[in-house]
Amino acid sequence: AILKAVGSDISVLVKAIPSLSRITGKLDDASVHVGGIELENRFNYIFEKFISSVATPSHPIVLYLDDLQWADASSLNLIKTLVMDTKNKNFLFVGAFRDDEVNDEHPLACQLKFIGESVPITRIKTTNISKASMNDFVSDILQMSPSSTTSLAELVYRKTGGNGLVATQFIQTLWYEGSLYFLLDSNKWTWDIKAVEAKSIPEDAVELLVEKILQLPSAARYILQYLSCIGSSCHESTLGLITGQVLVSGPFPALDLIIEEGLLIKEGIEYKFAHDQIQLAAYSLIPVDKRDCVHLQIGSMILKHASKERMDSVIFIAVDQLNRGTKFITDEDQKVQLANLNLRAGEKAMSLGTFSSAVAYLKSGIDLLERDSWAKIYDLSLQLHSSYAVSLYSIGQFSEITQAVSKIIVSAKATGDKLLAYLTLIKAVAAQNKVAEAVRIALKILDELGEPAISNKTKKELMGILFHTMKQFEAMTKDQFMELKRMENPDKIAVMKIFGELCTYVSILDEFLLIAIITKMMHLTLMHGICESSSCAFATCASLLVSYDREGARRNCDLAL
Repeated sequence: AILKAVGSDISVLVKAIPSLSRITGKLDDASVHVGGIELENRFNYIFEKFISSVATPSHPIVLYLDDLQWADASSLNLIKTLVMDTKNKNFLFVGAFRDDEVNDEHPLACQLKFIGESVPITRIKTTNISKASMNDFVSDILQMSPSSTTSLAELVYRKTGGNGLVATQFIQTLWYEGSLYFLLDSNKWTWDIKAVEAKSIPEDAVELLVEKILQLPSAARYILQYLSCIGSSCHESTLGLITGQVLVSGPFPALDLIIEEGLLIKEGIEYKFAHDQIQLAAYSLIPVDKRDCVHLQIGSMILKHASKERMDSVIFIAVDQLNRGTKFITDEDQKVQLANLNLRAGEKAMSLGTFSSAVAYLKSGIDLLERDSWAKIYDLSLQLHSSYAVSLYSIGQFSEITQAVSKIIVSAKATGDKLLAYLTLIKAVAAQNKVAEAVRIALKILDELGEPAISNKTKKELMGILFHTMKQFEAMTKDQFMELKRMENPDKIAVMKIFGELCTYVSILDEFLLIAIITKMMHLTLMHGICESSSCAFATCASLLVSYDREGARRNCDLAL
């Protein structure tokens, strides 16, 4: 069902969700290569089809995501795509977020407002546990009847205010300190009511959790602190990379203790914090002035011990950690190494359609470069700046694109190296409904490249030149056409790509300019060889001919294909 719904686009999903390869089989590298600035929209569309294929009346799907207040723009857009698919009646999305961290201007609030205009949203405000429910909660934990746990439950409720997390930790503390204990002779739990009454607890859940973590052995504390730097969850192999050099006895005995204490949950080969407040508590134990240094240490461990094959799967974690400690990196070679890693992470993020993350990685890479980087490490500087400009365009940060593109145009050595910057600038301006300005910019660039599009010839003269050039192509057999040389001049290829982009806009603005552009493209193809943009010239030419020369239009369509 998945392959039928998604088709050949399954490669896009496999790139983001490698475990899907168990269904699809191994795909070669060519089939999974995905690029382009429209990838995010494409991925969202494909993922929507994927969900529709697996969510059926007999097997509906409920997707629950917590902590939506931390979701990035790409994730929110994907959620919007799934939720607004009103045709899928077998899918339910449930999301949770902290409303005290989301104001009216928050991206989540804006997205919910947009979704709510088309799809009904049910809002459920969660509150603390009631007094009666607390008794049920305590009786469930102790496996006793509610009538026998009333006295303890009332104290737990009074001291915790009904906060479920605090109540759980408080009960565990009572057991740990001996105020709550199990009687073997009567086979039931009992408690020292006076000791419980006298027990004071911090008002803040984090403080209570900190007290609990501090009672753990040092190995367990190390694991929790290092994990808190990584995030809410961590792969088992990644945990081994970051703890193996710190824990002499190895991480797993300490992990068992942490899990027994209810601080971590093991799901397969993933470890996750049982609650985000536990992560916050563990992180708070790292002195503020040492946190960035710890992040750098973690990133360095991953970089040192991960194999080349493993590095691709942990690139985001490693770079995130290293970027937190850049102020401690003074060696220029190490800065260049980290800039390369940021480029690698940024390009991977782009290939997955997460352009917000890509922008962050690429900007971090650029910030690591020295002022003379274009002279010393030209290729790295060009790649970082070019990918950064494309990523900015992909998330609509148009105000920053001009500056990013200008840096490339001033610093790049060759026209071909500037091409992506030129095209990104033109597309960014057009995307803001400034098509005429985009055309003006493109024409100016072409003038600077020595291939002006505007001709002083009349429309009749241009059509004559165009027909003459077309006849030369039409005189060729299919084999002769296929044997035409490939265009190799990078400047001419750049001009052809810009002409091709221009066709998109001038076709509805200026037919005379369109004819001039097509004439130029056909002539360049004839003189310098075929390139990818040549097909655009033939296809556009066919559209010009279709109303009065259908046979000529058909031949041009064949050439375009």
